Amino acid sequence: MLIRDIFARNLRTLSESRGSINHVCRQLGIHRQQFAVYLRGDRLPNKTTLARLSRYFNVAEDAFFVDSSAEGGLEPAGNSDCQAIVDRVKVSPPALAPGLFQTYFWAPVLGDDVVTALTVVSQKDNALTFRRLTATGERGDPTWSYVKGDHQGVVSERIGWIYFQASNRMEPQEPSLLAVKWAALSEPLLVGHAMVISHLGPMVTNVVLAPYPSTMTLLGAIRRTRVFNQSDPQIALITRFLKQKIVY
Repeated sequence: MLIRDIFARNLRTLSESRGSINHVCRQLGIHRQQFAVYLRGDRLPNKTTLARLSRYFNVAEDAFFVDSSAEGGLEPAGNSDCQAIVDRVKVSPPALAPGLFQTYFWAPVLGDDVVTALTVVSQKDNALTFRRLTATGERGDPTWSYVKGDHQGVVSERIGWIYFQASNRMEPQEPSLLAVKWAALSEPLLVGHAMVISHLGPMVTNVVLAPYPSTMTLLGAIRRTRVFNQSDPQIALITRFLKQKIVY
C-alpha cells in the first residue's frame, strides 16, 4: 500500500469519527473538493495543512502515515511490548539528540539500488525511542521504496556503538537491529550495519543515518524518502560508506 493510500484511509477513519466529512471540512476551513483529493489518496497535504489536521484530530503527525490495519493500530512507540527493553536502557540513554534521520540501506544483493527510510527519534520517559517508516511501491516508483515497515523500538549505546533495537508492527512483525557509530568526519553521519528483512528474506546490510536539520518537517522528510541509484551525486558521500565491505 502506498503511503498516500495509508494517509487517505487514516484521514477517512478519523473524519468519520467526528460525524461527517462535511462537518470536518467546515471545522477545519478546508474546501470539500480539496479534502476529497486527500481522501482519494491523490495527494498529500502540505506541512501547514498536516499540522492543522494533527491539532484538530489530536494525533501526532506521523500517526497519519501508519498502517492502522497492523496489529496495535496507531499506538505510539514505546508501548508495553517493548517495556522490558525500555526499562533496561533507561539507565544509560545514548548521547543522541531526538530528531529526523534519513536512513540508507545497501547490500550487494540490492545491485545499484540504495533503499531509504525515515527514522524519527524521540525522547519518551527518560529513554530514547524511535520509529522507522518505509512504505510499499512498485519498482520504478520515484517516491517510495519497494519494502515496507513500521519498526518501533528503543535506542541504546554500548562501548561507542549506538543500537536501534526494534520490531516491525506490520506483518511479518520481524525484529531488526542497527548498530552504528559516528563517522570520523565533519559531516554528522552514523555508519554501521543492520540486520533486516527484505523481499529476498533476512539480510545483513550496510547502513548510514544522516540527521536532517532541525528545520525539516516530518512531511518534508517523508517526501525525500525514496530509492536512490548509487551513481546519484546527491548521495556520493553516503555511497562511500555504504560500499564498505560488510563483515558477516
